[in-house]
Amino acid sequence: MKKQFSLRSLTLSLIAISLLTIIVIITTTSSKADLPLATRLSGRILLQVEDNGQVWYVSPDNNNQRVQLESSYDVFCLMDSVGLGISNNDLNKYLQDNNNKFPTRLSGKVLLAVEQQGKAYYVNPVNLEAYYLGRPDKAFSVMKKLALGITNTDLNTISVLDKTKMLAECSFIAKLVDRIKEEIKEEGDISEEITVNEISLTTNPIAPMNNFSHIVSVSATLSNPNNIIVKEKGVLYDFTIFSDTNLIPTIDSNEKKLVSTINSDNDVYSLDVTGLIPGSYPFVRAYVITEDDQIIYGNIVNIIGERNLYLPHIPPPSSSISSTPSTPPTPAWACGDPITDDRDSNVYNTVAIGDQCWFQENLAYLPAVHSNAEFGTQGSNQSPGYGVYGYDGSDVDTAKLESNYSTYGVLYNWYAVNQASVCPTGWHVPSDAEWTTLTNWLVSDGEVTAGQEGFALKSATWDGNNSSGFTTLPAGVRLVFGDFSGLGGGAGFWSSSGSDSSSWYRYLKLYLSGVDRVDGDQTIGYSVRCLRTE
Repeated sequence: MKKQFSLRSLTLSLIAISLLTIIVIITTTSSKADLPLATRLSGRILLQVEDNGQVWYVSPDNNNQRVQLESSYDVFCLMDSVGLGISNNDLNKYLQDNNNKFPTRLSGKVLLAVEQQGKAYYVNPVNLEAYYLGRPDKAFSVMKKLALGITNTDLNTISVLDKTKMLAECSFIAKLVDRIKEEIKEEGDISEEITVNEISLTTNPIAPMNNFSHIVSVSATLSNPNNIIVKEKGVLYDFTIFSDTNLIPTIDSNEKKLVSTINSDNDVYSLDVTGLIPGSYPFVRAYVITEDDQIIYGNIVNIIGERNLYLPHIPPPSSSISSTPSTPPTPAWACGDPITDDRDSNVYNTVAIGDQCWFQENLAYLPAVHSNAEFGTQGSNQSPGYGVYGYDGSDVDTAKLESNYSTYGVLYNWYAVNQASVCPTGWHVPSDAEWTTLTNWLVSDGEVTAGQEGFALKSATWDGNNSSGFTTLPAGVRLVFGDFSGLGGGAGFWSSSGSDSSSWYRYLKLYLSGVDRVDGDQTIGYSVRCLRTE
């Protein structure tokens, strides 16, 4: 006999099914919520909202540890270290055929298009869409826009990845320079002479100068047979402290731009370039802008012979007759003239910035040099430590043969700054307040916008405009245990101001425009710039 299915049975069955469904949902949700926060945030970009807006990347390739992204340098170094190569076929399959939707296995990954000079994409775990990171000045901002705000409490549950080795081994600089050069070449910006719509432009040669006077007349020849309307023409110039450096002054990257008032379209125009920096090698380039905003550049001319500026001026002999030959007076030293360190005969150029007079190069005084292990021991003993980037040895003469010594000078721990007279007589390591005077003057002078002081202090051969003449080069740092890091990516300068455990220094970073004021570890090696003592 068939048993009748009652309403009561149906009701109990529905309740049981509902309870089972709720249990499954709760169990699934609870299981997901119970996952470590680092796992749930794998591949995400995090913005530390309670401090200074620091940016972190939770690396799925490093056990979901977080690595701090302090600058575009870190972003591109991260790409170089953990980036996953992808072919054009696979990239286009996801970007185009799949409407920019990438598989879950690529969530949070950085993809490098190996057939496109390593162009980088970041796959956002939120929507599995890829974001093109572009050039260094844009990559960091792209990642910040995709960041998820996080509190210190939550952030501290995620372990920190030590990026020291990653930064030290990072080889993105050379790759990046090659890629940018390739892109610029494709855009036609580095040809010696460019012809557009029958217009051609030549920067005329400038003879070497034996008596450099801070002023030079630059002329250019413009050929415009079809009388195309030219709305602006002039010259651009920039500087380097190294001869034979292939600078490329352009509209967007130059020390200064001078515009000609000559109206003829088929003529030679000339302009006087003034305020040239002593001890530098100016690179000058003519340009014109047509009515439809095409920019035509002439060839680049390097003015040589400027260093002869420092030849002493000897007055002509007196017409009066004297039995004793007269000794010409020694010209009074003035800021802008070089100084010689009597201790080792090193010669330093100087530059006046506001009411201060600074070395234009990093200090290279090297009374001793320490190997990596010795440098670490010196720091732990609170004793002076000296190093030349990349040299792991203890012989001063050998260290001075290193190219990094002649280019970047010496890296000192703070005890060398505090306990030893590292600057020549008449000069001193600037205090924290004197560094602040420098950066404040750059803004108050009106030529530098607040937050752009770093560009004004950086050399044009790095990524600044050097409008101050300070000529910072990316000398890198020496870490606590003697390892070197950051050559090409940053420059640090000690102040003389410190406490028992930390001291103030200034730090400039690749592709960032400001100057960081940091209270840092005294055992680390940074550069020194000497300031004239009143």
